[in-house]
Amino acid sequence: MKITLALCLILLLSLAFPAVAQKPDLSNSSDPAVSAGERELLAADAAFNDAVQKGGIDAWVGFFAEQGVQGTNPPTVGLDAIRKAMADDFSQPGFRLTWQPQGARSLDSGRLGMTWGRWQRYSQSADGKSIDLTGQYITIWKKQKDGTWKVIWDGGEAAPPKQ
Repeated sequence: MKITLALCLILLLSLAFPAVAQKPDLSNSSDPAVSAGERELLAADAAFNDAVQKGGIDAWVGFFAEQGVQGTNPPTVGLDAIRKAMADDFSQPGFRLTWQPQGARSLDSGRLGMTWGRWQRYSQSADGKSIDLTGQYITIWKKQKDGTWKVIWDGGEAAPPKQ
């Protein structure tokens, strides 16, 4: 599983870099530079964000495949571990995690794909001060037998602090 996941990640990342340079118009579903599979992935990513805004940690965990990986250090594998890793964040007063997909790539098979974009994380410190972070993410998706997309790997990196 680990080797397969690593190979998929390498393959999908190699596909993403040329796509970033093209920057198709994601707001226009008829843009020929955005394939039907990529529109499907963008819709899945947007639905993931919308669900998390309404359903919190249950929605976050619900979009992961059973052996999905959250790209923390070390990686967090499986639904129970992901729930445990994110429980403190989601229980913080004022916590909110949002993101906007900026692009997608899908393999010709239509079974694997990835999305990437920008995320924002809002929370409060113990003394009530706002803690706002932003960054970039990559999510790797696998189409399930029922036709839905599930996250098999999700990771991101915070933007450097403004100086």
